[in-house]
Amino acid sequence: MVHIQMEVYACAMTEKAIEAQDLIAAGKPANVEMAEVAARGRDMLNVFMVCFNDGRVLPKHWPHIQKTLHFPEYTGMSSAQNISIQLLGEAVSVGVPGHEYNQQLHDIAEIGFVPHQRRVLKFVRDRRNIMRDYALSTKASPDECASYNALVRVSVMWRGSHKKHVMKYVAAALEQTKGKYVTSTGHEFDAPGMGVVFESRMHDYSVLELRSKL
Repeated sequence: MVHIQMEVYACAMTEKAIEAQDLIAAGKPANVEMAEVAARGRDMLNVFMVCFNDGRVLPKHWPHIQKTLHFPEYTGMSSAQNISIQLLGEAVSVGVPGHEYNQQLHDIAEIGFVPHQRRVLKFVRDRRNIMRDYALSTKASPDECASYNALVRVSVMWRGSHKKHVMKYVAAALEQTKGKYVTSTGHEFDAPGMGVVFESRMHDYSVLELRSKL
């Protein structure tokens, strides 16, 4: 249910991002649209944090969650990383992951996407730099820059919250296996290695905010 809600907000966020990109490409201000993009990104983050921080997802649920992450799945929502997270990254133009394992997980996450998801992702990805480049330019207003930065912060916070709960999940799994944690994609990690992967991706997002303040 959390992922379904996140997908809904991701669709609204993407729609507003496309409207903002069209306005920017036409040389028009996009204050309202960029603010909406940031707001829908915040909605995505809130759904995730409320679910986990309020204890709606418990350790006893984790085995069932793991079963939903097996590849490949070609119907409905699929993959360990749903398209909502991919779209959030494309909206801020985070680019490909810097860490090797993150790149592999990033690529594998798209295996289960159905055809229409792939078309949407390609369309958004082809336009990924428009808002970022605009925010970095002298043409963007302070409000537009603030909206872009807000979306970057949402991305970093989502990644941080995700890391926190995944690391708890991995720690519990390691107690059961007494060894390395094997993901549904077949990758093996110990807890420190998993932490490095998450920190690397959070850094990828954090750098965007620093650049947008130059």
